[in-house]
Amino acid sequence: MTFTAHIRQEADALFEASFHHPFVRALGDGTLDEAKFRHYVMQDSYYLNQFSKVQAKGVTLAPKMELASRFLTHASSIRS
Repeated sequence: MTFTAHIRQEADALFEASFHHPFVRALGDGTLDEAKFRHYVMQDSYYLNQFSKVQAKGVTLAPKMELASRFLTHASSIRS
């Protein structure tokens, strides 16, 4: 068994449970409260903004140009 298959198997209960979370279910069936959805979008935007900064920092810290280029591609493709 590959490493990724092993960790996926180990995390299977959590992975499956995520599909039954009340937020996910309400989003899927169209009953999610608009205020909760707005809060989610705002939090996601904040996360993506911060994540792009981490990716940009990776550009400056990467030991090789190839890796720096990958970080730059990731940082510039994130849209919050």
